[in-house]
Amino acid sequence: VSPTAPDTSISQAINTSEYSIRYVTIPLTIKMKTNEIGYSTYFANFGISTGLRVKSRKNESFALASGDLTNENVDVLADISPIRIGMVIGGGVEYNFHGKTALVAGLSFNNGVTNIFKKNYHELNSDGTVALLNGTPISTIKQKAISNYISLDIGIMF
Repeated sequence: VSPTAPDTSISQAINTSEYSIRYVTIPLTIKMKTNEIGYSTYFANFGISTGLRVKSRKNESFALASGDLTNENVDVLADISPIRIGMVIGGGVEYNFHGKTALVAGLSFNNGVTNIFKKNYHELNSDGTVALLNGTPISTIKQKAISNYISLDIGIMF
């Protein structure tokens, strides 16, 4: 048996993608407060949040054997889920200035529970078409990302 030459028709690349996604978030939380201690009232809140996608872009780069390829500011609205669901937990303090006017400061953690990607990706041929075997994709890459964030909330209630 003689050794076979490596298959040069398949090119390998390292893909790096950076996503910028914006959601308008509408929280639905329950707020529990202490009685006033001095001029301050402490609170904790928890609940859910719903986010509606308003913008999604990505920058991607490919490190190929023949050189680097970059695509910047690519609109990926169709690839990103239009709704984001999350759990919210937080707490803070209200400092009473005068009457019903109070300075409010709080910190909240929003933990996403839904996958923000809508699509899976498939292995491609060297010409960019989906690689098929008997009419089905050879390899499917399932993308999954959950978005989490911490928010600092500051305001005046009157």
